[in-house]
Amino acid sequence: MGRLNASISRVVLAALAVVITVAVFSPALQNGFVYDDHVQVLKNPWITDIRFIPEIFSSSSWAFFGYSGNTYRPMLHIYSMATYFVFGLRPSGWHLVNILVHAANAVLVFLTASILIKNRADDTLPARKGGFAVLAPFFAALIFSLHPVNSEPVAWVTAVAELAFTFFLLLSMYLYLRFREGGGKDAAFYALSLASFVIAVFSKETAFALPALIVASDLSSGRGLKYWLKYWRSYAGYFAVAALYMAARTLVVGALVRDRQIDLSGVELVINVLPLVFQYAKTLAYPSSLSALYELHTIKTLDAGAAAGIAVIAVFLAALVVFRRRRAVFLGLIMMGLPLLPVLYIPALSTSAAADRYMYLPTAGLGIIAAYVFERVFNGNLRRAFTYIVAAIVIIVLSAYSISSVERARVWKDDLALWSDTVKKSPGSKYAHYNLALAYQDRGDLDRAIGEFKEAIKAAPDYEDAHYNLAWCYQQKGDNINAALHYREVLRLDPGSADAHYNLGLIYRGEFLIDEAVAEFSEALRLRPGYAEAAGALAEISMTVGGAPAR
Repeated sequence: MGRLNASISRVVLAALAVVITVAVFSPALQNGFVYDDHVQVLKNPWITDIRFIPEIFSSSSWAFFGYSGNTYRPMLHIYSMATYFVFGLRPSGWHLVNILVHAANAVLVFLTASILIKNRADDTLPARKGGFAVLAPFFAALIFSLHPVNSEPVAWVTAVAELAFTFFLLLSMYLYLRFREGGGKDAAFYALSLASFVIAVFSKETAFALPALIVASDLSSGRGLKYWLKYWRSYAGYFAVAALYMAARTLVVGALVRDRQIDLSGVELVINVLPLVFQYAKTLAYPSSLSALYELHTIKTLDAGAAAGIAVIAVFLAALVVFRRRRAVFLGLIMMGLPLLPVLYIPALSTSAAADRYMYLPTAGLGIIAAYVFERVFNGNLRRAFTYIVAAIVIIVLSAYSISSVERARVWKDDLALWSDTVKKSPGSKYAHYNLALAYQDRGDLDRAIGEFKEAIKAAPDYEDAHYNLAWCYQQKGDNINAALHYREVLRLDPGSADAHYNLGLIYRGEFLIDEAVAEFSEALRLRPGYAEAAGALAEISMTVGGAPAR
């Protein structure tokens, strides 16, 4: 009867975790499309028809937009295609999908934690302890689901890849643990685990962490090397899947990092990783001042941030040694650290030094470790009053998490809200100022847009896109002098910009500088032979002045 009651309690608590998660993130249902959503959703032809599936699996993630990047995540477009067929382009439907997947991940954390800590909330425990013990995986699930750092992947539609790969990774891990619990006799669990891993790794390459997690789980089980060797063959399937993905990725994308964003010497590369390590650890422990983008301030020698990073690494490695036989803690630590290794490779960084979404899977590891700690407290020989105090502290922390997550989800309401917040948090980021300028530009507020484009150029004088859009804003306001100045700057940075030549030609035509206008229109047409607007402008000039336009 005790086991039955415990099972019922777990079902109820898992359902309650879903309800709480959905309730906390429900404000995101009012949000629109922001940031990369404008391209990945609104301008993505791949998600509109199943006939694009072969192209999806044979192209890099941004190929539909004419950009060859470093990423190969075909399942992202498949998820988006399914969502598009159900909800069209209604933002609320897309946000609902993210929230529900996040809630499902909370349940998987709950189930995985329950297995790893071998919760004893059954008839083997005194009644007064059994009720508390089952709360351990429940609180762990909520620490994961309500952690403010996870507001970004939940509230940002395009981050569904982060949610989905985590779902299939956790599902694969859970099924593998069930396979092991049955002594390796139930092949269905193993087959389903492998299938889930296939989907996970084609959702996002971070899923490569799974084989290491599985090996770590077996090595820390306390059953000795003989037990580990008995099941080593089962690892082959996971490594085969990983090899399949790498072969596909290499064929489609090519090099591991095709576009390098920053170049550092070998020593500088190591030194600059250390502050990032400290930043991730601090954010995981104390999630404050969260931002869509974080500035990267490179260092040449060790400083306080680097020293703090060294301390974090030392503590982490020491914890791995100390808890190598505590499966839940050891596995949780691996889950916290391993997924962050790829994003510490600075040359591969794109627009930000760090990102909240990269901590999504690590927060699951944090939750599993918390489950172990809570289980020790709830099942220990402690007075009931102390157990109540611990439970109360956890509830207070979760309440604070909930409030912060609600506020953070609202920041992602629209581009203006998002980038206004980001500029406050990262005032030196050229991308933050540029994106805020675009938000103002879309709203027709050209004066504020001009101010933000100038800030972006101040942070990065050779920021070509900022110069181009600043020139466009000046052109719309009739300030041809400043517009021409920045179009010329664009052409200095990129002489092959047909649009800059064309717009400069419009300015010259407006100032009755016909020869100069003809030269710019002609160059635009040479660079882009099918440029109808440039051809039309030349024809108009020819008709106006009579005869062929002189050069």
